[in-house]
Amino acid sequence: MMAIADSRNMYLIRFLSILVFTLFAMGCEQEKLSIIKLPDGSIYEGRLDKNGLLTGEGVLRWSTGSIYKGSFRKGLMNGKGSLKKNDGSMHLGLFKDGIIAKGIVKEADGTELKGDFVNGVLEGIGEILYSNGDKYQGKIKNGYEHGKGKFIAKNGDVIIGHFKNGVLNGQGSVKFYQGGNFTGLFSNGLKQGQGEFIYANGDKYTGTFLNDKPNGHGIYKRHNGDKYVGLFKNGEFHGLGVYTKRDGKMLRGYFKYGEFIGKNTNANSKK
Repeated sequence: MMAIADSRNMYLIRFLSILVFTLFAMGCEQEKLSIIKLPDGSIYEGRLDKNGLLTGEGVLRWSTGSIYKGSFRKGLMNGKGSLKKNDGSMHLGLFKDGIIAKGIVKEADGTELKGDFVNGVLEGIGEILYSNGDKYQGKIKNGYEHGKGKFIAKNGDVIIGHFKNGVLNGQGSVKFYQGGNFTGLFSNGLKQGQGEFIYANGDKYTGTFLNDKPNGHGIYKRHNGDKYVGLFKNGEFHGLGVYTKRDGKMLRGYFKYGEFIGKNTNANSKK
């Protein structure tokens, strides 16, 4: 019976020793936790490293109203965290040296930026969800659509092509939600150069565009079988051309703002 009692006492002593050590360790960790009020009125809750710098998990409340919750290293936001700024914006993701490096930025107006950030600005492959419902996916530079990308408008229009500083430039295509599509060249967001426009009603124009409209030489095929080959101005037949009806009858000569004016009359002359 004595041996059994001694054995029980030994287990009890071992248990109490482990418990005391655990409580002591927890107490040491608690001693490392700090609540510091900074000279500018900001308050930090967390741990400090041996150099007195913010480290590990913590919360920093600026006197301006901004709040950061997450990881710190060497006194700066580093690692996973969330930053709610006093302007109403929110930064969620990975931070590096005090600024967002990868994640999501929700701006005060409702716009969302997703991807990698350089010096706090969206850069590389990313996504922009605009507050009005528009969406962009693709390459981004200095926070703007720049490079190959896809823009989906709130109304359902889909634009695919090369962007420059937020505007479509170069080769691209547009598919309109109401029907019809365009494929060709763009300059500063406008159809400019060679392209093909298939209208919602089935008509098709192939030729030169200027300031978003057919200008110069082109071919216009109506869905009913009629066809015009010749010059255009601001989207209308204008200049020398040939209009062929589906029954084979032809009007060959000059057109002025869509109207045939004769074989020997210059459309640009005063009348």
